[in-house]
Amino acid sequence: MHEIESVGGLMGKQISVAAISTFGSRCGIATYMEELGVWLVMGGDIRLHVVAPQETDSLINADVPGVTASTAWGRTSPALLDHLLPVVKDFDIIHFQHEHGLFQSTAAFFQALKGFKQRGKKIVVTLHTVHTYGTWENTQFLDRIRTLADVVIVHTAAALVAVSAARGDAAVIKIPHGTRINVQLGDREEGLKYLSVPKTWWSAVLGGTFGFIGQSKSIHGTLQAFADALSRRLIPHTCKYIVCGSASDHAYPTFLRSVVDRAGCSDNILLRDDTFVPRDKVRHVMAAFDYAVLNTESWTLSASGQTHVHAAHGVPLAVSRRPIYDEALQAGALPYDVDPNSHNVTLSHVTAIAAMATSATVRKQVKNDMLVFGRKTGWDKIAEKHRKIYKALV
Repeated sequence: MHEIESVGGLMGKQISVAAISTFGSRCGIATYMEELGVWLVMGGDIRLHVVAPQETDSLINADVPGVTASTAWGRTSPALLDHLLPVVKDFDIIHFQHEHGLFQSTAAFFQALKGFKQRGKKIVVTLHTVHTYGTWENTQFLDRIRTLADVVIVHTAAALVAVSAARGDAAVIKIPHGTRINVQLGDREEGLKYLSVPKTWWSAVLGGTFGFIGQSKSIHGTLQAFADALSRRLIPHTCKYIVCGSASDHAYPTFLRSVVDRAGCSDNILLRDDTFVPRDKVRHVMAAFDYAVLNTESWTLSASGQTHVHAAHGVPLAVSRRPIYDEALQAGALPYDVDPNSHNVTLSHVTAIAAMATSATVRKQVKNDMLVFGRKTGWDKIAEKHRKIYKALV
């Protein structure tokens, strides 16, 4: 640890934390680490260095005041410990932001944890993807995490249940995903222009789906439900819907276009599937939406970063009843049911969209609830919870 001078002039201890995470790239965990980092270093008692993977887009947008960053490892490398040690050997705490897609060699990940433990380092692991405890593979994974780490952080109550059931001595602590606070709200017209929305749509009630575009997001289900609401005349044909985000390949956006064409809704649905929205434009895109719908095919016990983005900007949400949206439902988002055995559209999905599209009162109620939720989970509060963990460890 390093000596620092506190605000009151007394000498204190600065805790050094090395975060192993994506950073400055087009990745939800990178965004999470960047926004957490802003608040972690604000008090001056935490020195934070992020060690990102050696990838072409790492650190491209990593401009977080007070946070340093470097690249030193690969997602599939069997020598993760060897790559990390030279960079983090002098740090007090090693904090892994874990997601299975980041640490693709499970053996290398656990070898790194074991190596740091043998060297007396304090280890924190945030699990961004959690599965139900009890399956053979997941049981072994969570048992080893609790055996090798000092603290395991999860985001949801369901994840807390799963990890707490695992064998091991690591403390399991629930800390919600954070929400940006004091967000400057965007300009609707600027958002509409950025998305190249036809001017004839500007006065319409606009629903939207924002974020990465892929099969797992089940956007096709949302578009089918919107089309069904139109055909049943539950919403007027003046209502429009926009899908905005970037896709990893062309196959799924092509499928989405076929869904729109088959439904005969090309005059009501606009696909902007080649648009990675930079951070300074997000607020304007959010301002263009009167409401938004989130869907997923996932049953993981995780948290949705998109829920917090919409909450920060006061965009009312309708979400499917899946574990990843538990927070949103508790915050007041409109729920709709999904068929766990197929991808058929449910009437619950159709009517949730209809309620949002036709009732300004409903949208206002949900918006106010989402804003309250956003304040409760502000990054300032989330960073303070991390700070207390770090101080307890050292």
